[in-house]
Amino acid sequence: MSIKEFDKQIESLFKQAHEAGEEAAKRCKPTPMIVGRAKGFSNEIDFSQPTEIVDGGACGFAYVQFAKGQRKLFNSIKRLIEKYEYDHPGSRYHSYGHKDSYHGGWYFGPTGMASQTQSMEIKEAYCRAAAKVFNDAGFEAYMWSRMD
Repeated sequence: MSIKEFDKQIESLFKQAHEAGEEAAKRCKPTPMIVGRAKGFSNEIDFSQPTEIVDGGACGFAYVQFAKGQRKLFNSIKRLIEKYEYDHPGSRYHSYGHKDSYHGGWYFGPTGMASQTQSMEIKEAYCRAAAKVFNDAGFEAYMWSRMD
């Protein structure tokens, strides 16, 4: 497979991954979170004090992480970013992600509706579905998240 054909395949996988992620995010029904004061130093909520329900659940972040050692994939992503920036002068926004200088490898986050929420569950659903697209195509990808 030529470099150009491989880049087209990766570009198509990103499109499929973002579509799968959007669909999963739309279907996700987060577990609501109750915010209130604890009774003393316990794990119990003191319902005599003001409480609030957060319908979106816990706040946080989620990303699709590509494992280290997939140089051909990473080089293709870099070329796609360069192409995007060439085609859109002055715009630094693209959906191909970033090099992970801490863990190594590459990562990208949710786009569209899933990027406009604080709900960690919605972002996790998006990233699980997007990672599955790449795993099914033979690349090593996984979802990781952290609470805010």
